[in-house]
Amino acid sequence: MNHLRIMRHRFHNSSLPRAISALLLAAILAVALVFGVVLVAVLLGVTLIFLAIIYIRAWRQRRRLGLNLKPRHRYAHRQGTIIKGEYTVQSPDRPDGREHR
Repeated sequence: MNHLRIMRHRFHNSSLPRAISALLLAAILAVALVFGVVLVAVLLGVTLIFLAIIYIRAWRQRRRLGLNLKPRHRYAHRQGTIIKGEYTVQSPDRPDGREHR
């Protein structure tokens, strides 16, 4: 029994088990870090794909309904309804003094 106690004492004081434990711990931490980075990258990728799908569906729906949130040119907000009709020039004189042709 005394012999086992001496071996345990030598084993605990030896630097080899501590070095093996440190290497094993470093390997486990490296694997966990790589796994975490891969997991975050996959989650970001899935999120970006999901957001792209939502954006494309909303864009297609706006197009289908004719909702244009951005005007095509700078005077688009001034355009109203076109009223067709006839008109007659009452006064041929212009305010600037030139004749109307």
